[in-house]
Amino acid sequence: MACFTCSRTTVRTATSTSQQRIKKHWQLSDSDLQCEDRLRFIVGGRYGTDKRDAAGLAPTRWERCPWTSVIASRIFDWKVGTEYDASASAMLYATIPTGNKPGSYNEVPPISA
Repeated sequence: MACFTCSRTTVRTATSTSQQRIKKHWQLSDSDLQCEDRLRFIVGGRYGTDKRDAAGLAPTRWERCPWTSVIASRIFDWKVGTEYDASASAMLYATIPTGNKPGSYNEVPPISA
């Protein structure tokens, strides 16, 4: 169920996606760099492309409107971190990654005022 507001009236709609195609390609690289016996650094990166094609019918107040959407994105995520062996049975670590989620499409057409 999607919900949108039109002239101070809330209208609930159910959409139908008749066609959807998602293509994803990712490349990942991750490395541990040993600095001394007990200290390591971690670096990594991921590059990806994402393409989403979709089509369907969205009901409006008076009729069902066809809609199409094509979204393409390119994303680079990185990761850095460190590991330290405090003792034979304890390790201290910290990692900072980024993360992105590709965009998507809106199945409900915009409402003109």
